[in-house]
Amino acid sequence: MKIEKHYSLLEIRKMMDASDSHWFDDDTLHFFKTRLGKCYSGSGGTYFVTSEKPPHGVRQHSVRQFHPKELRIETISGFCSLTNSQANRIAEELSENPLATIVQEHKESLPKISYSAN
Repeated sequence: MKIEKHYSLLEIRKMMDASDSHWFDDDTLHFFKTRLGKCYSGSGGTYFVTSEKPPHGVRQHSVRQFHPKELRIETISGFCSLTNSQANRIAEELSENPLATIVQEHKESLPKISYSAN
């Protein structure tokens, strides 16, 4: 997979806002207590890290993938299932390798990176 462009989080936010998406609305981010983390863009695609804090829980992190052609954001890790360092490691590795995919054998297990020739 060859990406045409490397995207920053600011560019992603502007594109999503222009498409009438509510993903980055202040009210949405406030409701989920979302914090936006680092963005990784490379030959494997564009990924970024978010963290959310449930009302009675601890802050946890998720890995999101930006699909520029569809103007869509997909959660590719379990929602709020990772530590900050786990999420950043996974996002960086996925962005650097077009053959990398995320594999989670059980809901309770940590996701792992798998490489395929497909």
